[in-house]
Amino acid sequence: GVSNFPYPTKPKYQVAENVGDYYVVPQTLRAQYSVPSSYVASNSKSSQGLVEFGAVAGVSIPDLQQFMQLTGGDTSANLTYTVGNFKFIAIDPVNMESTLDVQYIMGMAPGVPTSFYVVDGWIYDFTTLVQQRAADNQPNPYVFSVSYGWAEGSQCEITGNGVGCGQLGGSSTTYVENSNVGFQKLGLMGISVFVASGDAG
Repeated sequence: GVSNFPYPTKPKYQVAENVGDYYVVPQTLRAQYSVPSSYVASNSKSSQGLVEFGAVAGVSIPDLQQFMQLTGGDTSANLTYTVGNFKFIAIDPVNMESTLDVQYIMGMAPGVPTSFYVVDGWIYDFTTLVQQRAADNQPNPYVFSVSYGWAEGSQCEITGNGVGCGQLGGSSTTYVENSNVGFQKLGLMGISVFVASGDAG
């Protein structure tokens, strides 16, 4: 029998003559994914957050506000709250990506309260932090964006100052298994986590 049908093809988009003059901004992404330009969050329970892994992290709020001005967003945009060792300046060179993450998540979801979490550890520590905050009746966003990924077989290489593989069974496999249980708990709390695939694609 037939198991798959071909997906309908999308219409061809016009390609800019000089790609160097073409920028991907929130309007570009809205057009690509058919999000109306007038979209503003209307559910008062909407919330979103970003995660950075390290001892300290920061985001340039002036850069965020300039980005919003240049792309027609809310020029008074700011983070609702932060968790961990956060600085309101970008800490070179790593946190330029953090600033970019904040610009785009806020540009794509205007009006949604946005938080920023700094985790001095890795994925397992992130899941336990969110659970502990919930147990302490502290806020957590309903949607997290994590712009970092790492190969499953190499998790023990990246745990930083957090709970190490030795405390979770001694291998990357057991680290991933424990982290997955943590993600399942977040899911049961109604929290969605979107994670980048990493630079390897």
